[in-house]
Amino acid sequence: MTENGRTESDALIPAAPHGLAVLASVNPLVSRGIDDLSKRDLLQGKLRVAPDRAAAKRYYEKARCSLYNIWGELNLETCLSASFSNINEAIQLDPMFPYAYCLRAEMRMTLRQFDSALEDFGLAIRLEPANPNLFRARGRALLELKDYENAIADYDEFVRGDGSSLAIEERGEACLAAGYFDKAVSDFEKVIAYYGSEDSCWRAIAYCNRAIARFNKGGRGEALEDFKAAAADFEAARLQYNPDDDEAAEAWLLATCPLEEIRNGQRAVDLARAEANGRPSQVIAAAYAESGRFDDAVREMETLGEPRVSLHQRAMRDEVEQYRWRLQLYRRGKPYRENAGPFEVP
Repeated sequence: MTENGRTESDALIPAAPHGLAVLASVNPLVSRGIDDLSKRDLLQGKLRVAPDRAAAKRYYEKARCSLYNIWGELNLETCLSASFSNINEAIQLDPMFPYAYCLRAEMRMTLRQFDSALEDFGLAIRLEPANPNLFRARGRALLELKDYENAIADYDEFVRGDGSSLAIEERGEACLAAGYFDKAVSDFEKVIAYYGSEDSCWRAIAYCNRAIARFNKGGRGEALEDFKAAAADFEAARLQYNPDDDEAAEAWLLATCPLEEIRNGQRAVDLARAEANGRPSQVIAAAYAESGRFDDAVREMETLGEPRVSLHQRAMRDEVEQYRWRLQLYRRGKPYRENAGPFEVP
């Protein structure tokens, strides 16, 4: 904690009016709630200070550009500090700019400040309730807070507004993470039907996710059939489409599947090493562990090192924590099993 009681990650955020405080400073209607804000209010002159959207967008773009440097020479703290300064300025210039709140929420997700992120996502949704992607974003924050009922409700809104197979697949993954296994099975059935005989790799992932849902429901036989279908699809995709990507996915399944009938450690090692082309990878480490080569698995993980934190990482699957957990397993002489889902190749 810092001297004023803020956490170290809070200290990265320059002091600035936040959310409703900004709105209260420019809009007397804020006491009735942000839902009262609208273009009509602005046209009727009820805002004492007119929002400057053009200037706000310039600061918004500066914030985004600062974030791109996370992958460059600057470190995460430097980039986020600059981005928070710019995005706070954007919000002060235009408190009715929904994407400014959304970007600040994403930055707070990176700092694992999920309550604050939830507040910002809520402000963005109230300003632009017809945008389904905002419900998707808030759903991720709710998943992290283990508010599963409201998280799935937000994903339902996302699917209603988007309607694509990808939206249904993401909701299925959220249901899987939340333990809503029946709903997850239903969603992945739709996704599998959508892909039909095309896009074997993506259909294989849907089979894996449905298998994990069925496995957690106690349906071992149905899960086994799905895992077999996934293995066949991965092999077909590897032969027909993109060998590198599909080798990694197939190797991950063969190394980490919770059902021993599917696992094949040596085959997983061969596929993973072919895909990595001399680079260390968590897939190779998992394959070594499945083959009983735990020293090699630990060495592979240590050579690889912890993943760099990314603004775009999936919140429900913290990459750094997953890395540490797998490394701990291998040091204890235990393999990793992909039995919680969603299926995702590191």
